[in-house]
Amino acid sequence: MTRKTDKGQVYTEAAQPGSRAARKIWDALRKQGFKQFRFWYEPIGPALEMAGHSGGWMLVAIVGAGAESQWPLGYNAKDAAAEVSKLSPRP
Repeated sequence: MTRKTDKGQVYTEAAQPGSRAARKIWDALRKQGFKQFRFWYEPIGPALEMAGHSGGWMLVAIVGAGAESQWPLGYNAKDAAAEVSKLSPRP
């Protein structure tokens, strides 16, 4: 399932996304064992001094006993999918 928000397209675990970039991340999340998640892409922009850029792929997932966690994944789909492989759906 996808929906449009102020952040752009939000993807969930309910349905495989249509875009290749989002599908790459979705597949990595399913492979790692994430059951409940949503992710989206935020346009890259300037951030505060010495903080790098803002934006990129973002993930919110339910981990452990229902706790919600948020992670920045990366600026492109390849880096985001690689970052997902380092995460665990268990606390």
